[in-house]
Amino acid sequence: NFSFLLFALCLITLPNKTLAQNIFNRQTLTGDWGGVRGTLINNGIAFEAVYTGEVYSNLSGGLHQGSVYLDNVDLTLALDAEKLFDWKGAAIFIYGLGDDGENPSENSGDIQGISSIAAYNTWKIYEAWIQQNLTDQKLSVLLGLYDLNSEFDALHSANFFLNPSHGIDPTFSQSGKNGPSIFPNATLGLRLKWSPVPSFYLQTTVLNGVAGNPNDPNGTQLILAKRNGILSTTEIGFINNPRRKRSSSNAPEHRRHIGRLGNPSYQGKIGVGLWFYSAKFAPLLNPEQTGTDQKIGGNLGFYLIAEQTIFHPVRLCQSQNKPFCFLPGWWICLYRTYSRTGPGCNWYSSSRGLQWK
Repeated sequence: NFSFLLFALCLITLPNKTLAQNIFNRQTLTGDWGGVRGTLINNGIAFEAVYTGEVYSNLSGGLHQGSVYLDNVDLTLALDAEKLFDWKGAAIFIYGLGDDGENPSENSGDIQGISSIAAYNTWKIYEAWIQQNLTDQKLSVLLGLYDLNSEFDALHSANFFLNPSHGIDPTFSQSGKNGPSIFPNATLGLRLKWSPVPSFYLQTTVLNGVAGNPNDPNGTQLILAKRNGILSTTEIGFINNPRRKRSSSNAPEHRRHIGRLGNPSYQGKIGVGLWFYSAKFAPLLNPEQTGTDQKIGGNLGFYLIAEQTIFHPVRLCQSQNKPFCFLPGWWICLYRTYSRTGPGCNWYSSSRGLQWK
């Protein structure tokens, strides 16, 4: 498929000298492009291309036995507006998304999903927003096509799991007419985030009530209508041992800041959030079962998230300036989620989880 060919082309076009280098000694797969990448980053332009491929086999049970392959291409462009246009505290972000392949859930028959990259086969502009940071990086304002799960109901340790329910909990992800503004459909929204001290944050967002187009999953779809209502989400949280740092020595300066592109590092986090849809929804049960065909209002829910890293041998490798090494022990991170929502118009009324990684 096209996305796999794009990934292969990146490898083929690498110089032989680059291919011979130890892959673990490079910050990126394709290197520094002969100094071009570093020059762009120093001038406020950061481009990334990520290819993800997965193979799933259903060996017994479920609906069908068989194997499927699916893949995902993420193309992102981050612009530091302060370096490019002398616009202090501003950043611009554009995210192109391409999905292809079969959905493993069609074989297993699960209800929560197996793969976190399973989506309709299409290319789209997934995110496109502008962010303005103010008051010495204590307040952040973002406007545009926005994935709320990039900052809300989000845990770092959950990113390493393949299944969708390890990320945003199903009571939230399966809500609304086409899901909230999360992968693979983001919609227009406004987000405010306040962090007066590094260990505390308060954030809220207001988004279009329907993400994408429920009747047409192709490309980027944005439908603004009064009947959609709005989705409002607020989260408050505390962070243990926060250290805002750059992901690499070549990372653009805005990655150290509050909000998106900030890349905060921490050992623990606890947060609580509340979400609410202003629109009314048709009940899941048919009129014969409920005795009425009236739509249901007040669709809301809350969630509690917490995580704590207990031991991290990779950090010992980094302290010894070793990009890759084996050490005895385990990387242990515990995270806990709990959520609940009103019955009648959502598939899930509660969700709980406890994981070791």
